[in-house]
Amino acid sequence: SRRAVTEENNKKNATNECSDQHIVLIENDMNSNVANILTTSTESSSNLIQTTAINIADIPIIDDETIRIEDSTNLSDQQQKQNDETTTDDDEDEHTLLKCLKLTNEQIETPVEEEDEDDDNEEEQQEEEEYNEELQEQLHGQQQEITHRNWDEDFVLKRQFSVLLPAFDGRPGRTNINATQDLAVPTTTTPKEETLTKRRSDSDASTAANMTLYIRGPSPSVPGVKDIDIEMNDTDATIFKYIQKLINPFPSLQRIDRIKQIFEPTYTIVYTEKLNERPTSITNDLCDENLFDSSNDPEDICAIKDILKLLRQLYYLSTNYIHTNPYFNETFSIDNYFYSKKLNNKLLQQIQDSILIASSSLPSWTSWLIHSYKFLYPFETRQLYFRTTSFGTSRSIVWLQERREELVRTLRNSNHSRSRLVNENPLHEFRFGRLKIDRAVAIDRENVLRDAMNLFHYHAKLKSKLEIQFQNEEGTGDGPTLEFYALIANELQKHSLGLWWNHDDHGHQQTDYVRKLEGLFPAPYQQDHKKLDDVCNYFSLIGIYFAKCLLDKYLIDMPLSISFLKLLCMKTKSDDIWYDGILDVNDLIMIEPSRGNFFKQLFQLIEKRNKILNDENKTDEEKNIQCQLLRIENDSHEPVNIENLCLTFVYSPPSNTYEYQSVELIPNGSHTDVTIDNIDQYINLSLQFIFRDGIRRQMDAFRNGFNQVFSLHHLQCFNPSELQLILCGNQWPSWTLDDLLTHIEPNHGFTRESVGFTKFLNVMLALDGLERKSVVQFITGCSSLPPGGLANLRPRLSVARKVEADDNSYPSVNTCYHYLKLPDYSSEDILKLRLMTACKERGFYFN
Repeated sequence: SRRAVTEENNKKNATNECSDQHIVLIENDMNSNVANILTTSTESSSNLIQTTAINIADIPIIDDETIRIEDSTNLSDQQQKQNDETTTDDDEDEHTLLKCLKLTNEQIETPVEEEDEDDDNEEEQQEEEEYNEELQEQLHGQQQEITHRNWDEDFVLKRQFSVLLPAFDGRPGRTNINATQDLAVPTTTTPKEETLTKRRSDSDASTAANMTLYIRGPSPSVPGVKDIDIEMNDTDATIFKYIQKLINPFPSLQRIDRIKQIFEPTYTIVYTEKLNERPTSITNDLCDENLFDSSNDPEDICAIKDILKLLRQLYYLSTNYIHTNPYFNETFSIDNYFYSKKLNNKLLQQIQDSILIASSSLPSWTSWLIHSYKFLYPFETRQLYFRTTSFGTSRSIVWLQERREELVRTLRNSNHSRSRLVNENPLHEFRFGRLKIDRAVAIDRENVLRDAMNLFHYHAKLKSKLEIQFQNEEGTGDGPTLEFYALIANELQKHSLGLWWNHDDHGHQQTDYVRKLEGLFPAPYQQDHKKLDDVCNYFSLIGIYFAKCLLDKYLIDMPLSISFLKLLCMKTKSDDIWYDGILDVNDLIMIEPSRGNFFKQLFQLIEKRNKILNDENKTDEEKNIQCQLLRIENDSHEPVNIENLCLTFVYSPPSNTYEYQSVELIPNGSHTDVTIDNIDQYINLSLQFIFRDGIRRQMDAFRNGFNQVFSLHHLQCFNPSELQLILCGNQWPSWTLDDLLTHIEPNHGFTRESVGFTKFLNVMLALDGLERKSVVQFITGCSSLPPGGLANLRPRLSVARKVEADDNSYPSVNTCYHYLKLPDYSSEDILKLRLMTACKERGFYFN
């Protein structure tokens, strides 16, 4: 028990005078089925032992969130009142300051003392009160030098979730904190900073740099647990994650036995100076990739990793062959042949473990396989892994709650026996907390891009959900937020910004926006161009914008090219440039067909030249003559000599929007002609400028902006087509009559047998591609449907009869709930006319 450990340590205090280590013991509390941590530290200078009891369930589960102290300090009066009224169990929710196990970054909370506490601890309690007073001063914004403080055995480390509020409590007399707080639109792009800055002296920093933590297996050793030391060198990792590494991989135990095996033993955490050699320690992370290695026997033919690499090569070769062979249908896929059912089930089993998800303790083999060998898993599994692991602990907890609620709704709507639901615990008992919502107020529609630039840079590192309210408008929630994101997407496609590859179409009506069937791709610039600073600022905004859409599950209403998405989700072999070597001439054909096809003809010319030069039966003079006779063949004109094209080593942009006429690919390139001898150098330099050198600062700015929200590395579990579906959804919505009947719910005056509802379904079936995009934009706020179409639209589309309306009335919609109010028109023609008019004009929202 805690008292027994306290008395034992008091005895040690009288006998022990010095030690070289700080030892942390993790013990199991059999009454609560949760292990405790006892920290014992001994200092040779003061001969003083400090001990603290820590609940392992409350140990910091550090994710990629930045825990902001001002979120704990700026509590409303309502929240303070709730804290005063809570019971003993609720006292554990006091504000905390956690980042890692270092004392300088921890808030230590005093547990409830027993009534029969010994008088010997009164002095310790007084010291604790003094320390709490100092801590309160720090929480109220006073900067001060961090000083050392002795640990007390009854201090408990508590976890603070940065964007989670207490779950809603519907019991009478309970006060609930409002989850939504208003956020004024910033006037600059300065990111949000912490109100309290902790300072550390140079001596403390030097001392901390020489110290480290090790976790050690139980002694005596327990079967299935490694008797080694592992250095805890990852400040974002949890103790539970390191305990997982001590457990032998793939134990042949049931889940209950495995949990028992984890929590029953006593582990030791050693806090000591870094040593060059520790005889029984493993200082590097134990990589689960080794699980797929064969033995060290040199006679082994190959390891499992080699087999995986072979499968990857076969997959890429097969996929490339199908894409380049015209005999295959575009819908044909070989993905199903490469899926591993066993690995898929194993990964799903890991994801279903709530403790692993909440503590960010999934085995490293899960990330390694799903990023390096994504073809082994179905798209749905990889999307599930991405959603549960990419956004931090708070978001993972919210996702787990939403998943359970959706499961309960599915069970209630199914034909399962009622007794199964009756035996379930009430839903609120499983809710850990609510997601904090920041509502940006007074967004100016006329300057939406300016406000978006300031707001996104300010809010980038926060994991709370962002909602929008426009200036002088009452609407708020998902509807106006979706419209805000759609307006940003529209503004970022303007010609005048010069962000995207585009042509000056002088033969047709020029629009103000870039509209390319091939999709959007960054326009290359000379990297010292005067306009590039503004361009990079916009690409930084685009990076934050993309990441925020993924975080909050909004679709991006922009036609992104597959080539651009390749740069975001595919790995490169280059160590210097993170996107180098991914794109080739085939991507240029997709971005700009005319230039790409011309380069392809030049490649064919190079192949003919090389074939002549490699012919050993010809003399050098014959080779030279035949090379000079080579011509570029084209269906639209007669074959032409390369020299007659008057090409030089310069790159010419496709539009005057970029404010430059040409870029020299080599020194004095404008005076260097392209010939049959140097044509390959011209093509390589042109492709390098288009796909690497000309977009380097833009891509770096995009990545830096994206990484402020979450790591771009997480996108590598998708291929470009899948990433396009996740980011942009189904940009050309389609549906069948069965889809409409199954996923559209008639309400308030309409039933599935109603004549008015049947007219609406017939009109929806008759719409063309652009009309369907307009209707989806009108109802949901975004012109694209999520992956899976109407089946995955949340909330589901509902159609209600609009009362006191005739043929001259128009439909209206609540975009937050996808709720369409439709008059009962006399004919389908009138219904379509009024519906398309409402889609094209503003003013029919929230009526």
